[in-house]
Amino acid sequence: MVSIKKIKILLINITFILFLVFPMVVELLYLKFALFLVLATVGFFSLNTYNKKLFYYFLLYVFMGLILMWYGYIRGTPGWDKLGLLLTFWPVLYFFSFSNLKQESINNALYLTTLLVVLYTISQFLYFVFYLEPLRFFDSEIVGVGFYDGFFEFTAFQLNTFPFLLAFSFGSYFFLKQKRWLILYIALAILSFISLRKGLILANFLLVFFYRKEIVSFLNIKLKIFFFLIIICSVIIFFNTNYINEIITGFNFQDNINDSNSARVEQFISLMKGFFDSPFFGHGLGSSAEAYGSVRSPEEPWSYELFFVAMLFQIGLIPYLILALIISLFYFKLNKLFQGVWFIVFVIGFTNPTFIRFDGFLFLFLAFNYLKYKHV
Repeated sequence: MVSIKKIKILLINITFILFLVFPMVVELLYLKFALFLVLATVGFFSLNTYNKKLFYYFLLYVFMGLILMWYGYIRGTPGWDKLGLLLTFWPVLYFFSFSNLKQESINNALYLTTLLVVLYTISQFLYFVFYLEPLRFFDSEIVGVGFYDGFFEFTAFQLNTFPFLLAFSFGSYFFLKQKRWLILYIALAILSFISLRKGLILANFLLVFFYRKEIVSFLNIKLKIFFFLIIICSVIIFFNTNYINEIITGFNFQDNINDSNSARVEQFISLMKGFFDSPFFGHGLGSSAEAYGSVRSPEEPWSYELFFVAMLFQIGLIPYLILALIISLFYFKLNKLFQGVWFIVFVIGFTNPTFIRFDGFLFLFLAFNYLKYKHV
Protein backbone atom coordinates (compact mmCIF):
# COMPACT_ATOMS: atom_id res chain seq x y z
CA MET A 1 0.00 0.00 0.00
CA VAL A 2 1.31 3.43 -0.97
CA SER A 3 1.86 5.69 2.03
CA ILE A 4 0.62 9.27 2.28
CA LYS A 5 4.24 10.41 2.53
CA LYS A 6 5.10 8.89 -0.87
CA ILE A 7 1.97 10.39 -2.42
CA LYS A 8 2.93 13.79 -1.06
CA ILE A 9 6.49 13.53 -2.37
CA LEU A 10 5.12 12.57 -5.81
CA LEU A 11 2.73 15.54 -5.74
CA ILE A 12 5.57 17.88 -4.77
CA ASN A 13 7.73 16.68 -7.67
CA ILE A 14 4.86 17.22 -10.10
CA THR A 15 4.15 20.65 -8.59
CA PHE A 16 7.78 21.73 -8.91
CA ILE A 17 7.89 20.57 -12.53
CA LEU A 18 4.71 22.43 -13.49
CA PHE A 19 5.69 25.58 -11.60
CA LEU A 20 9.35 25.81 -12.65
CA VAL A 21 9.59 24.11 -16.05
CA PHE A 22 6.35 25.68 -17.31
CA PRO A 23 5.96 29.03 -15.50
CA MET A 24 3.38 31.50 -16.82
CA VAL A 25 1.82 28.88 -19.12
CA VAL A 26 -1.87 29.83 -19.33
CA GLU A 27 -3.07 26.33 -20.22
CA LEU A 28 -1.75 24.94 -16.92
CA LEU A 29 -3.13 27.63 -14.62
CA TYR A 30 -6.16 25.71 -13.34
CA LEU A 31 -4.25 22.44 -13.20
CA LYS A 32 -1.59 24.08 -11.03
CA PHE A 33 -4.22 25.52 -8.75
CA ALA A 34 -6.08 22.20 -8.41
CA LEU A 35 -2.86 20.26 -7.81
CA PHE A 36 -1.79 22.72 -5.16
CA LEU A 37 -5.12 22.45 -3.36
CA VAL A 38 -4.78 18.65 -3.33
CA LEU A 39 -1.21 18.92 -2.03
CA ALA A 40 -2.26 21.32 0.74
CA THR A 41 -5.21 19.08 1.69
CA VAL A 42 -2.98 16.01 1.94
CA GLY A 43 -0.49 18.06 3.95
CA PHE A 44 -3.19 19.29 6.33
CA PHE A 45 -4.43 15.81 7.18
CA SER A 46 -0.91 14.39 7.51
CA LEU A 47 0.47 17.28 9.57
CA ASN A 48 2.06 15.87 12.70
CA THR A 49 5.18 17.98 13.00
CA TYR A 50 5.86 21.45 11.70
CA ASN A 51 8.59 24.02 11.59
CA LYS A 52 7.84 26.52 14.35
CA LYS A 53 9.97 29.23 12.76
CA LEU A 54 8.01 28.98 9.53
CA PHE A 55 4.75 28.78 11.48
CA TYR A 56 5.39 32.02 13.40
CA TYR A 57 6.54 33.75 10.23
CA PHE A 58 3.37 32.79 8.37
CA LEU A 59 1.20 33.87 11.30
CA LEU A 60 2.78 37.33 11.24
CA TYR A 61 2.66 37.41 7.45
CA VAL A 62 -1.04 36.45 7.31
CA PHE A 63 -1.97 38.84 10.13
CA MET A 64 -0.29 41.74 8.33
CA GLY A 65 -1.89 40.56 5.08
CA LEU A 66 -5.40 40.67 6.54
CA ILE A 67 -4.89 44.21 7.79
CA LEU A 68 -3.46 45.41 4.48
CA MET A 69 -6.16 43.57 2.53
CA TRP A 70 -8.88 45.24 4.61
CA TYR A 71 -7.30 48.67 4.11
CA GLY A 72 -7.11 48.10 0.35
CA TYR A 73 -10.77 47.09 0.32
CA ILE A 74 -11.73 50.24 2.24
CA ARG A 75 -9.79 52.35 -0.26
CA GLY A 76 -11.44 50.55 -3.19
CA THR A 77 -8.19 49.59 -4.91
CA PRO A 78 -8.44 47.45 -8.07
CA GLY A 79 -6.12 44.70 -6.85
CA TRP A 80 -6.87 44.40 -3.14
CA ASP A 81 -8.28 40.88 -3.57
CA LYS A 82 -5.54 39.57 -5.91
CA LEU A 83 -2.62 40.81 -3.82
CA GLY A 84 -4.51 40.04 -0.62
CA LEU A 85 -4.52 36.36 -1.56
CA LEU A 86 -0.71 36.45 -1.75
CA LEU A 87 -0.55 37.74 1.81
CA THR A 88 -3.22 35.50 3.32
CA PHE A 89 -4.44 32.50 1.32
CA TRP A 90 -1.26 31.33 -0.43
CA PRO A 91 0.96 31.36 2.67
CA VAL A 92 -1.52 29.01 4.38
CA LEU A 93 -1.49 26.62 1.41
CA TYR A 94 2.29 26.66 1.25
CA PHE A 95 2.58 26.00 4.95
CA PHE A 96 0.34 22.93 4.87
CA SER A 97 1.95 21.70 1.64
CA PHE A 98 5.61 21.74 2.66
CA SER A 99 6.12 22.46 6.36
CA ASN A 100 6.38 18.88 7.66
CA LEU A 101 8.51 17.58 4.80
CA LYS A 102 12.15 16.74 5.30
CA GLN A 103 14.55 19.14 3.65
CA GLU A 104 16.08 16.20 1.79
CA SER A 105 12.79 15.54 -0.03
CA ILE A 106 12.51 19.18 -1.07
CA ASN A 107 16.16 19.26 -2.17
CA ASN A 108 15.67 16.15 -4.32
CA ALA A 109 12.53 17.58 -5.91
CA LEU A 110 14.28 20.89 -6.57
CA TYR A 111 17.31 19.16 -8.07
CA LEU A 112 15.19 17.00 -10.39
CA THR A 113 13.16 20.00 -11.50
CA THR A 114 16.22 22.19 -12.07
CA LEU A 115 17.78 19.43 -14.17
CA LEU A 116 14.60 19.25 -16.28
CA VAL A 117 14.60 23.05 -16.65
CA VAL A 118 18.19 22.95 -17.95
CA LEU A 119 17.53 20.07 -20.37
CA TYR A 120 14.30 21.64 -21.65
CA THR A 121 15.99 25.02 -22.15
CA ILE A 122 18.95 23.49 -24.02
CA SER A 123 16.55 21.48 -26.20
CA GLN A 124 14.53 24.59 -27.04
CA PHE A 125 17.65 26.57 -27.88
CA LEU A 126 19.20 23.89 -30.13
CA TYR A 127 15.88 23.12 -31.83
CA PHE A 128 15.37 26.76 -32.73
CA VAL A 129 18.97 27.13 -33.97
CA PHE A 130 18.72 24.10 -36.30
CA TYR A 131 15.06 24.22 -37.35
CA LEU A 132 14.28 27.97 -36.94
CA GLU A 133 11.01 27.25 -35.18
CA PRO A 134 10.09 27.00 -31.50
CA LEU A 135 9.97 23.76 -29.55
CA ARG A 136 7.09 24.01 -27.09
CA PHE A 137 4.37 21.90 -25.52
CA PHE A 138 1.85 24.72 -25.13
CA ASP A 139 0.73 27.51 -27.47
CA SER A 140 1.20 30.21 -24.83
CA GLU A 141 4.91 29.42 -24.39
CA ILE A 142 7.24 32.06 -25.83
CA VAL A 143 10.47 30.69 -27.30
CA GLY A 144 12.88 32.45 -29.61
CA VAL A 145 16.48 33.00 -30.67
CA GLY A 146 17.49 36.33 -32.22
CA PHE A 147 20.62 36.50 -34.38
CA TYR A 148 22.19 39.95 -34.54
CA ASP A 149 25.47 41.51 -35.66
CA GLY A 150 28.04 39.71 -33.54
CA PHE A 151 25.78 38.19 -30.90
CA PHE A 152 22.57 36.25 -30.39
CA GLU A 153 19.83 36.39 -27.79
CA PHE A 154 17.68 33.56 -26.42
CA THR A 155 14.33 33.87 -24.68
CA ALA A 156 11.98 31.35 -23.06
CA PHE A 157 9.40 31.38 -20.26
CA GLN A 158 11.46 29.28 -17.85
CA LEU A 159 14.29 31.82 -17.94
CA ASN A 160 12.19 33.74 -15.41
CA THR A 161 13.03 31.01 -12.89
CA PHE A 162 16.78 31.06 -13.60
CA PRO A 163 17.87 33.76 -11.10
CA PHE A 164 16.30 31.79 -8.26
CA LEU A 165 17.56 28.41 -9.49
CA LEU A 166 21.05 29.89 -9.85
CA ALA A 167 20.97 31.00 -6.22
CA PHE A 168 19.57 27.71 -4.88
CA SER A 169 22.01 25.61 -6.93
CA PHE A 170 25.02 27.66 -5.86
CA GLY A 171 24.05 27.73 -2.19
CA SER A 172 23.13 24.03 -2.14
CA TYR A 173 26.51 23.09 -3.59
CA PHE A 174 28.48 24.90 -0.91
CA PHE A 175 26.24 23.73 1.93
CA LEU A 176 25.58 20.13 0.87
CA LYS A 177 28.98 19.72 -0.87
CA GLN A 178 27.36 17.79 -3.71
CA LYS A 179 28.99 18.25 -7.12
CA ARG A 180 25.69 17.58 -8.90
CA TRP A 181 24.54 21.05 -7.81
CA LEU A 182 27.74 22.61 -9.16
CA ILE A 183 27.20 21.02 -12.58
CA LEU A 184 23.66 22.38 -12.64
CA TYR A 185 24.88 25.84 -11.67
CA ILE A 186 27.48 25.88 -14.48
CA ALA A 187 24.82 24.89 -17.02
CA LEU A 188 22.45 27.57 -15.70
CA ALA A 189 25.23 30.20 -15.75
CA ILE A 190 26.16 29.50 -19.37
CA LEU A 191 22.51 29.66 -20.46
CA SER A 192 22.16 32.88 -18.46
CA PHE A 193 24.88 34.65 -20.42
CA ILE A 194 23.46 33.37 -23.71
CA SER A 195 20.06 34.82 -22.80
CA LEU A 196 21.56 38.33 -22.34
CA ARG A 197 19.14 39.00 -19.47
CA LYS A 198 20.64 41.52 -17.10
CA GLY A 199 18.88 39.95 -14.10
CA LEU A 200 20.62 36.62 -14.73
CA ILE A 201 24.01 38.20 -15.31
CA LEU A 202 23.59 40.28 -12.14
CA ALA A 203 22.59 37.16 -10.16
CA ASN A 204 25.79 35.39 -11.21
CA PHE A 205 27.99 38.30 -10.17
CA LEU A 206 26.17 38.63 -6.83
CA LEU A 207 26.68 34.91 -6.15
CA VAL A 208 30.40 35.16 -6.83
CA PHE A 209 30.59 38.19 -4.54
CA PHE A 210 28.69 36.58 -1.65
CA TYR A 211 30.52 33.25 -1.89
CA ARG A 212 34.01 34.50 -2.77
CA LYS A 213 35.52 32.99 0.40
CA GLU A 214 33.73 29.67 -0.05
CA ILE A 215 34.84 29.52 -3.68
CA VAL A 216 38.48 29.77 -2.64
CA SER A 217 38.24 27.35 0.29
CA PHE A 218 35.89 24.70 -1.10
CA LEU A 219 37.21 24.21 -4.62
CA ASN A 220 40.01 21.74 -5.07
CA ILE A 221 42.73 21.97 -7.73
CA LYS A 222 40.82 19.99 -10.35
CA LEU A 223 37.69 22.09 -9.97
CA LYS A 224 39.77 25.28 -10.10
CA ILE A 225 41.22 24.12 -13.41
CA PHE A 226 37.73 23.25 -14.62
CA PHE A 227 36.43 26.68 -13.64
CA PHE A 228 39.43 28.28 -15.36
CA LEU A 229 38.66 26.39 -18.58
CA ILE A 230 35.00 27.43 -18.38
CA ILE A 231 36.02 31.07 -17.98
CA ILE A 232 38.52 30.88 -20.87
CA CYS A 233 35.95 29.24 -23.16
CA SER A 234 33.37 31.82 -22.20
CA VAL A 235 35.79 34.65 -22.98
CA ILE A 236 36.70 33.13 -26.36
CA ILE A 237 33.04 32.64 -27.29
CA PHE A 238 31.72 35.93 -26.00
CA PHE A 239 34.71 38.25 -26.37
CA ASN A 240 32.99 40.25 -29.05
CA THR A 241 32.52 44.01 -29.00
CA ASN A 242 28.88 43.83 -30.06
CA TYR A 243 28.05 41.20 -27.46
CA ILE A 244 29.76 43.13 -24.67
CA ASN A 245 28.11 46.36 -25.79
CA GLU A 246 24.74 44.62 -25.70
CA ILE A 247 25.34 43.50 -22.10
CA ILE A 248 26.41 47.01 -21.11
CA THR A 249 23.35 48.45 -22.86
CA GLY A 250 21.15 46.17 -20.77
CA PHE A 251 22.37 47.97 -17.63
CA ASN A 252 21.98 51.45 -19.13
CA PHE A 253 19.04 53.29 -17.59
CA GLN A 254 19.11 56.32 -19.87
CA ASP A 255 15.95 57.07 -21.85
CA ASN A 256 15.51 55.42 -25.26
CA ILE A 257 18.44 53.07 -24.67
CA ASN A 258 16.59 50.04 -23.33
CA ASP A 259 12.79 49.74 -23.26
CA SER A 260 12.78 47.56 -20.14
CA ASN A 261 15.02 49.94 -18.20
CA SER A 262 13.12 53.02 -19.42
CA ALA A 263 9.88 51.44 -18.19
CA ARG A 264 11.44 50.80 -14.79
CA VAL A 265 12.67 54.38 -14.53
CA GLU A 266 9.21 55.66 -15.43
CA GLN A 267 7.59 53.35 -12.88
CA PHE A 268 10.03 54.38 -10.17
CA ILE A 269 9.39 58.10 -10.67
CA SER A 270 5.59 57.68 -10.72
CA LEU A 271 5.48 55.33 -7.74
CA MET A 272 7.73 57.55 -5.64
CA LYS A 273 5.58 60.59 -6.47
CA GLY A 274 2.58 58.68 -5.18
CA PHE A 275 4.49 57.47 -2.14
CA PHE A 276 5.37 61.01 -1.05
CA ASP A 277 1.70 61.95 -1.30
CA SER A 278 0.79 59.26 1.24
CA PRO A 279 4.04 58.08 2.83
CA PHE A 280 2.97 56.39 6.06
CA PHE A 281 0.10 54.03 5.12
CA GLY A 282 0.14 54.22 1.34
CA HIS A 283 -2.71 54.22 -1.14
CA GLY A 284 -3.98 50.78 -0.25
CA LEU A 285 -2.88 47.26 -1.18
CA GLY A 286 -3.49 46.69 -4.89
CA SER A 287 -3.62 50.38 -5.83
CA SER A 288 -2.37 51.75 -9.16
CA ALA A 289 -0.07 54.68 -9.91
CA GLU A 290 -2.11 55.63 -12.99
CA ALA A 291 -2.87 59.05 -11.51
CA TYR A 292 0.89 59.63 -11.32
CA GLY A 293 1.56 58.62 -14.92
CA SER A 294 2.37 54.90 -14.84
CA VAL A 295 0.28 51.81 -15.66
CA ARG A 296 2.19 48.65 -16.53
CA SER A 297 -0.86 46.65 -17.59
CA PRO A 298 -4.51 47.73 -18.06
CA GLU A 299 -5.60 44.21 -17.01
CA GLU A 300 -3.46 44.32 -13.84
CA PRO A 301 -2.90 48.01 -13.03
CA TRP A 302 -1.49 47.15 -9.61
CA SER A 303 1.38 45.07 -11.08
CA TYR A 304 4.81 46.64 -11.62
CA GLU A 305 8.30 45.36 -12.43
CA LEU A 306 9.63 47.26 -9.42
CA PHE A 307 7.65 45.20 -6.97
CA PHE A 308 9.41 46.53 -3.87
CA VAL A 309 8.71 50.16 -4.87
CA ALA A 310 5.11 49.31 -5.79
CA MET A 311 4.60 47.77 -2.34
CA LEU A 312 6.04 50.90 -0.72
CA PHE A 313 3.60 52.99 -2.76
CA GLN A 314 0.66 50.74 -1.88
CA ILE A 315 1.11 49.90 1.81
CA GLY A 316 3.21 52.84 3.02
CA LEU A 317 6.37 53.13 5.06
CA ILE A 318 5.15 51.84 8.45
CA PRO A 319 3.75 48.45 7.27
CA TYR A 320 6.68 48.19 4.87
CA LEU A 321 9.20 48.55 7.70
CA ILE A 322 7.30 46.03 9.82
CA LEU A 323 7.47 43.44 7.03
CA ALA A 324 11.13 44.30 6.44
CA LEU A 325 11.87 43.79 10.15
CA ILE A 326 10.19 40.37 10.14
CA ILE A 327 12.21 39.31 7.10
CA SER A 328 15.48 40.64 8.52
CA LEU A 329 14.98 38.79 11.82
CA PHE A 330 14.60 35.52 9.96
CA TYR A 331 17.51 36.40 7.69
CA PHE A 332 19.95 36.42 10.62
CA LYS A 333 18.59 33.08 11.85
CA LEU A 334 19.66 31.45 8.60
CA ASN A 335 22.75 29.39 8.13
CA LYS A 336 25.38 31.86 6.88
CA LEU A 337 25.79 29.93 3.63
CA PHE A 338 22.16 30.62 2.77
CA GLN A 339 22.11 34.32 3.63
CA GLY A 340 23.54 35.07 0.21
CA VAL A 341 20.84 32.92 -1.40
CA TRP A 342 18.16 34.82 0.50
CA PHE A 343 19.57 38.19 -0.50
CA ILE A 344 19.59 37.31 -4.20
CA VAL A 345 16.10 35.75 -4.10
CA PHE A 346 14.69 38.90 -2.53
CA VAL A 347 16.61 41.30 -4.78
CA ILE A 348 15.44 39.51 -7.93
CA GLY A 349 11.92 38.93 -6.61
CA PHE A 350 11.39 42.52 -5.52
CA THR A 351 12.67 44.00 -8.80
CA ASN A 352 10.28 41.87 -10.88
CA PRO A 353 6.57 41.00 -10.56
CA THR A 354 7.48 37.39 -9.70
CA PHE A 355 6.06 37.30 -6.18
CA ILE A 356 2.60 38.49 -7.26
CA ARG A 357 2.06 35.18 -9.11
CA PHE A 358 1.02 32.24 -6.97
CA ASP A 359 3.56 30.00 -8.74
CA GLY A 360 6.26 32.66 -8.29
CA PHE A 361 5.50 32.68 -4.57
CA LEU A 362 7.15 29.25 -4.49
CA PHE A 363 10.59 30.90 -4.54
CA LEU A 364 9.74 32.95 -1.47
CA PHE A 365 8.73 29.81 0.38
CA LEU A 366 11.85 27.93 -0.72
CA ALA A 367 13.97 30.76 0.69
CA PHE A 368 12.23 30.55 4.07
CA ASN A 369 12.33 26.79 4.01
CA TYR A 370 16.10 26.95 4.54
CA LEU A 371 15.34 27.99 8.13
CA LYS A 372 15.23 24.24 8.77
CA TYR A 373 19.02 24.23 8.66
CA LYS A 374 20.73 25.04 11.92
CA HIS A 375 22.35 28.44 12.29
CA VAL A 376 26.15 28.37 12.39
